[in-house]
Amino acid sequence: MDPHGLKERRMVAGIAGRLVSDRSGITRSRLCEIERNYVQPSDKELERIEQALAELIKARERVAEVASEVGWPM
Repeated sequence: MDPHGLKERRMVAGIAGRLVSDRSGITRSRLCEIERNYVQPSDKELERIEQALAELIKARERVAEVASEVGWPM
């Protein structure tokens, strides 16, 4: 897992940094430093961020799917 492009992937998915921070248990300031390549995350931190982002993207896709089923534009 590579931290480069983490912020771009998160932003393309439309996921707020606060949500990734809350879900991963990593402080928002630490996530910001990682995304800006100011610090090198540990493998464990990167794994937690990647897992949180994947879960949030999946949840967002499911919400969009349900919204589409009921005719709610997103």
